[in-house]
Amino acid sequence: MQIASLLKKGGTAILTCDYSDEYKIGDPKPVVDFRLYTQKDLKERLLAQSTNCELIDEPQWDCPNPDFWYEGVNYTFASLALRKIN
Repeated sequence: MQIASLLKKGGTAILTCDYSDEYKIGDPKPVVDFRLYTQKDLKERLLAQSTNCELIDEPQWDCPNPDFWYEGVNYTFASLALRKIN
């Protein structure tokens, strides 16, 4: 993951993305988004590629009541905070 290579040791990255755990490629999404992210994306695509980084806190991505209804799509934000360890 390029983010890890840009951080110095002890550096922090905070990522926020548009999120819906129900999203599947091809589903409707706001026009401003390339995609919505799911827990699987965050765990398998982002965290798995974050070598030499650790989570600062355990994320809570379960969201039974999404925050937004925009352009016909119900979604929320998901965040994660990483720290480079070496």
